[in-house]
Amino acid sequence: MNRRTFLCGLTLGTLVTPLAVEAQSTEKMYRVGLLWHGPEPSTSPFFEVFRQSLVDSGYVEGANLSFLHRWSEGHLERLRDLANDLVRLKVDVLFASHRRAISSMPV
Repeated sequence: MNRRTFLCGLTLGTLVTPLAVEAQSTEKMYRVGLLWHGPEPSTSPFFEVFRQSLVDSGYVEGANLSFLHRWSEGHLERLRDLANDLVRLKVDVLFASHRRAISSMPV
């Protein structure tokens, strides 16, 4: 291999590398807001089933999914403020665990 061929290959490789890196798609991180009427949701078997069903669909916490939990510990008067907090954080999906939590969501 002569010097000219080597330098051309090196230059071409240097110019193409940023294009290849830019072409790799970064998967969107989806933010799921969870509004719970009861205690902390990590203790809920329902949450584990919900999380596992998302994993089965290709959504993995920390890779392309994050959960934002808010819980009222049974205090109905707190639900509206918690729902507003999740809306302010601009979650992609807002999920409520109870009918009363749903009725507290902002429209």
